[in-house]
Amino acid sequence: MELSGGTTPKLCGSFLKRLCWGVDSASATYAPHTTVGALKLVLRVFVPLCGKAKDMYLLYKMGFTVTGVEFASQPIAEFFAENSITTQNTPKTKTDKQYTASKDGKIQIGQGDLFRYTTDNLPFPEYDIIWDRGSFEAINNEDRPRYVDLLSRLLTKQGFYFMHSTDYDLSEYRGPPLAANTDVIKKYFADMSVEFLDRESMLDEHWRAVGLTWMDALTHVMKWKTK
Repeated sequence: MELSGGTTPKLCGSFLKRLCWGVDSASATYAPHTTVGALKLVLRVFVPLCGKAKDMYLLYKMGFTVTGVEFASQPIAEFFAENSITTQNTPKTKTDKQYTASKDGKIQIGQGDLFRYTTDNLPFPEYDIIWDRGSFEAINNEDRPRYVDLLSRLLTKQGFYFMHSTDYDLSEYRGPPLAANTDVIKKYFADMSVEFLDRESMLDEHWRAVGLTWMDALTHVMKWKTK
C-alpha cells in the first residue's frame, strides 16, 4: 500500500528528526551520515518489499545509500523510469543475485523472494536503518517470526528500525493489510525498544466500503535494547 504524496514526506521527516545523526535543527536539513573519528560514513538504508515507494527516492535524494528488495520486476522498472534514474545491472553475487542500480550506485533494488536475501547476497551485510513502510503488515502471521529474524540480522547494533503500519478494529475487517499496533510490534520485536511516534487517520471511502469505521497509520521507531 503506497502512502499519499503528502503523507510520505511527513513521515520521513518526523522519523529522521527523531533518528538522526546530523540533524541541523536551525535549518531542518538532514545529513545522511555519521562521523566516526575523522571518517564520515554514509548511512545505509534497507527497504523490504519496496515496490516503487516514493520514500526510497526521497531517501536517495537526501544522500542515503539505499537497498530495496521487491518480488515483481515491473515496480522496479517503473521506479527508475518514473524518477528518471539511469540504471545499470550490478555483477551477480556469489549466490547469483543481481541488482538494478543507479549509475552512482547509491540505490539498488533486487528482485525476488525477500526470504532468499541474506547478509551474504545483499550489497551490505548490515544496515544502519531498516525502512519498513508497510512491509511487516504484508507478511502473513505464520511468516512473521522468520521475517523479524531476517530483518534483525540486517540491523547494526546502533541502528534504527522505522515501521509504518496500520491499525483498525479486527472485528470489522481482517486484512490485508494485517493490523499491527504497538502491542503487536512489541510482541514480535521483543529484543528491541519500541517507541510510538505518530498516529494519523487514513480512513477513506475505500476502507469504509469494506466495513471499517476507523483506520489509522502508525509510526514507530525501534532500536536494540541496551544490556
